[in-house]
Amino acid sequence: MIDKSKIKLLIAIPTVDYNHHLFTESLIKLIQRLSRDGYNFDVRFENGTIIYMERDNLVRYAAHEGFTHMMWLDSDMVFGDDIVEKFIRDDKSFISCVYVNRHKNHYPVLFDDLKMSHRIDKIPDELFRIEGCGFGGVWMESKLAIDIMNQQGTCFTPTAKYGEDLAFCERLLRYGKELWADPDILMGHVGYETYWAADYVNW
Repeated sequence: MIDKSKIKLLIAIPTVDYNHHLFTESLIKLIQRLSRDGYNFDVRFENGTIIYMERDNLVRYAAHEGFTHMMWLDSDMVFGDDIVEKFIRDDKSFISCVYVNRHKNHYPVLFDDLKMSHRIDKIPDELFRIEGCGFGGVWMESKLAIDIMNQQGTCFTPTAKYGEDLAFCERLLRYGKELWADPDILMGHVGYETYWAADYVNW
């Protein structure tokens, strides 16, 4: 387990216009718990319409302010206030939580083979290796991103094959870094559906 006294944590939240109220409630509870437990942390929102640029700006901010760790949260996620404690318990440099996409055919936003774009079919019962993930909820040592930023000038710029999240994961893999996911760290993904009169079974 990481010694929390050695952690300077940036909670990094890229946003587009609005944050869902369920996310806001989760964040408030998390802030209250971290403050009560004596963590050294800050919360930073980066607003814009180009998400990969927002993420890169958050990495630059973490580097400038000397944050040792970053926790990425998307503004449509729901999570428990013990999420940081669980990430620390795992003691890994990169850990994803487990959550599913927002469409009807739900699947985990986790990949075990990035080259083949193969998603995880079955979630293991304990901490497991991955090759890619969405960034709805990710814990990482800031150095991972800062080193890539210093060498390439970007972390999250999409490539011809990958969007911003998987592009960063692919860059990490190229540098020989390990990516992990923890099935005990579950997050809800807030979505919506539109219902029509024709959906009514007795129509």
